[in-house]
Amino acid sequence: MDKNNVILCGAGTSVNEGLKLDLWKHIEGQNIWSVNYAFMTMPYLPKRELWVDYNFFRKNMEALQKLSEKGVEMRTKHNPKYVNLSAIISYPTTRERKNYCGRQGIEKKTIFVGVQGFSGVFALSLAIAEGYKNIFLLGFDYGVPFNASDMKFTHYYQKELKVESSGFYHPENYLTKSLTEVKKDVEDFSVYLNEDAKIWNVSLISHIPYFEKISYPTFFEMIK
Repeated sequence: MDKNNVILCGAGTSVNEGLKLDLWKHIEGQNIWSVNYAFMTMPYLPKRELWVDYNFFRKNMEALQKLSEKGVEMRTKHNPKYVNLSAIISYPTTRERKNYCGRQGIEKKTIFVGVQGFSGVFALSLAIAEGYKNIFLLGFDYGVPFNASDMKFTHYYQKELKVESSGFYHPENYLTKSLTEVKKDVEDFSVYLNEDAKIWNVSLISHIPYFEKISYPTFFEMIK
């Protein structure tokens, strides 16, 4: 495992392409960060679990405690309710692009989460702030393809997991109401363009235009 590498596991349906090719076997032993519910689909523990929404923590407190007890690192957006929970490290955040601090995010106590406050943006900003050089994004689709047969199938695990999520079945979180255009909020990802890190988006269907898109076979070769 290259210490400069980190794999951020989001929730976009493109992850299913990886699962068809035995994703978990290929990335076992790597530095994997689970975003929100991804850990519930993994056959082993991630290195880290990340979320932004306090309601996610509240609804999954027992599962998150078990992760922590097994050594999984906990990272989230700052909330006073976490103060007495020593296992959780939280960070002040910003939704404004002009306040993005890049590599100095931790030092300046400002981790960018984007206009919509997405956990995936938080994870990516934290990876940048921690100095990772090679960042692989899984499931960072930012919505579904315009020609998808099921426009409401937005998360690869939404039909598998019996959990509550405000994002499930809501393509309008990423696309305009007509579902024919990508929301301008996708421009939040442009803040990373001037970083010295290399960010690969392992999703050929992603609506995020700022990172090089690669297939799962290419990804698997790169992390060998």
